Amino acid sequence: MKSIAMYAWMFALLAAVSCNQVEDLFDKEKKEKENLCPVVEQSAVPQAVVDSFNSSFPGIAVTTWFDRDGTGFCALFIKESQETIAYFDLAGALIKTEVEVEQEGNHSDPEGEDTACECDTGDDEG
Repeated sequence: MKSIAMYAWMFALLAAVSCNQVEDLFDKEKKEKENLCPVVEQSAVPQAVVDSFNSSFPGIAVTTWFDRDGTGFCALFIKESQETIAYFDLAGALIKTEVEVEQEGNHSDPEGEDTACECDTGDDEG
């Protein structure tokens, strides 16, 4: 009888841990979606940023502009059939570019944790 009680206790503990892990996963996804940068019209983007984009990516049109919590702007565009995001500071300096790739699992940014909002449409098709 002790072994049945022990198995029942272990099963309950395992179920609780699994539920907590699932809740954490949903909370993380919810926080990520809530931390999306607001979309802005190009007219709200400083001319220095627009000029820097046009200089860095001649002939390419921006699909969507994002305001990065007042610290800069992101431009979402298609380059060589790949969704790309360019990050600019308020003065128009190109900080970095990211190419959207399909990936699974947990990945981290090698440059460290960025606390600003995420420049993404939130339209995951996964």
